[in-house]
Amino acid sequence: MSHMHRMSAAYALEALDGIERLSFESHLAECPECRSDVLDLKDASELLSVGVTLDPPASLKDRVMATTE
Repeated sequence: MSHMHRMSAAYALEALDGIERLSFESHLAECPECRSDVLDLKDASELLSVGVTLDPPASLKDRVMATTE
């Protein structure tokens, strides 16, 4: 696996900047394997970013208010 192939995850998570990002985008235009990896990783990160809504415990407000007094 080349250095460029290992950058797919960082690119999908928008963790590359400047020259690294431009360099990887040039590679991406030529590499169907990396394009597929980036799409899969972006899909996975979107699924992971969907949060689960939980109601806070009833005692939370009292605990917070107690720390501000």
